[in-house]
Formats: sequence, structure tokens, C-alpha cells
Amino acid sequence: MLFLCALLLAHKRSHLIGFFSAQLFASAGLFQNQMAYDPVGLVNTAIAAVVADAVAMVLWSIVAPTTPEAAHRRFVRAVRKALPRIATPHPRTRLAEFETAMNEPLDHLRSHL
Repeated sequence: MLFLCALLLAHKRSHLIGFFSAQLFASAGLFQNQMAYDPVGLVNTAIAAVVADAVAMVLWSIVAPTTPEAAHRRFVRAVRKALPRIATPHPRTRLAEFETAMNEPLDHLRSHL
């Protein structure tokens, strides 16, 4: 079951489903050597997991929102990291490396603006 959840976590569209499934399976399974089924405990655990995840998502969106300013700061950091590389003796090859290094930060900046 955990490997199935890990497979779901590996894909972008289903990573939340995989995370919630793994969390619920690990907490509701209890991994004890007992053969007693506790349906009330399962429902309580499921409700607690949903509430905890909802609170975590709300807090995450408040504490670390993806704003245009944050995307701009990430882009500026990437540029400052890549600029010293083009100041070396072989400018043509370094310029190509700089262009290659700037593709991903530019895509991220464009997607957040």
C-alpha cells in the first residue's frame, strides 16, 4: 500500500492523493499485531487527518505564498549566481552556458507573473 502511495506521490497530478492516502493508511493501520477492527477509531482518525491537512495547507499559504515578488527574488538570485560564469576567458561558451542556465528561472518567473 505504501509503495502504491509513493507511486501516486511521484506524479504531479496525484501527489496530494498519494500523500493523504499514505498518511491515513499509516495512522489508521496502527501496525500492531491485533485483529480487532475499530470503525470509530478509523472515522476519528480520518476526520483528524482531513482537519490537520486543511489547517496545514491554510497555514502554508499564509506563511509561504507564491507571489510575484517572491518569483522576482528567485529570478534575481538565479541571475546573480549565473552572471559570474560569463566573466571568464572564453565568453562564447560561457554565454551559451548562461543562456542555458537562465531558461528555467525565466520560465518560472513567466509562470508566476
